[in-house]
Amino acid sequence: MSGVRLAASYSYLPNCLGFCGSQKKGDLLLMEEFIERKISEKKIIPVLEKLEAAFFYYKLIARKNGIKNPFAKKVIEAYWIGNELLEKVSRMDLQKMILKDFVKPHLLTVAEAQKRIKKIPKGSKAHHSFHVFILGPIAGRIDMKELSLKDVCRTGFGEVLEVKKEKNGNFLLVNFQPIVTNDRKYLLGQGKKIKIKWNKNILPKVKIGETVSFHWGTAVQVLNKSKTENVIKYTENTLGLLS
Repeated sequence: MSGVRLAASYSYLPNCLGFCGSQKKGDLLLMEEFIERKISEKKIIPVLEKLEAAFFYYKLIARKNGIKNPFAKKVIEAYWIGNELLEKVSRMDLQKMILKDFVKPHLLTVAEAQKRIKKIPKGSKAHHSFHVFILGPIAGRIDMKELSLKDVCRTGFGEVLEVKKEKNGNFLLVNFQPIVTNDRKYLLGQGKKIKIKWNKNILPKVKIGETVSFHWGTAVQVLNKSKTENVIKYTENTLGLLS
């Protein structure tokens, strides 16, 4: 899966639900057609650039690592899964990005941006979990106060236990670790079985026993051992900053 397709796959559901990105009918149609493999990457990139939160993280991660293409696969995986590219992005880099890129009439005011960057703890990484749990929504389209909703928005992961074909679509039964609170600490809890959507246009093949990532209840990619370790590492890093 290319970086462009990976970026589209992670953003597809929240874009369709109206939580991020352009809500113009033409752009939504292009996203749908790209997921269904009907149009080229060249046509979808302008739509992905309108996914303002994610795209600015891509640009920051790429720039700090000397990578010209913000849609390089390793850059996209750095944000959604986590990898060594995140180590080159500092807390100050995040603060500068928020003030420069997130201050817009339809996003944050200067005052709100300044308020939020003061609360960014040392050790924060440019990972999707940082955006979900520490920075918070910037477009005002969704209220993310409930922990259960944050659990849906973060990059989830779990071992595939069963493949289910039902009348209303294909699903995967996975072993998922929800976020739990314990003595004011946030932790990955004990595994529980949950059902997620399996869109074969996004993830064509998956096997029982494989670990998959998912976003907003839809499977996105198969994770090998190192990618699984990374998503755990960077998710736990963010959770540790909340304590």
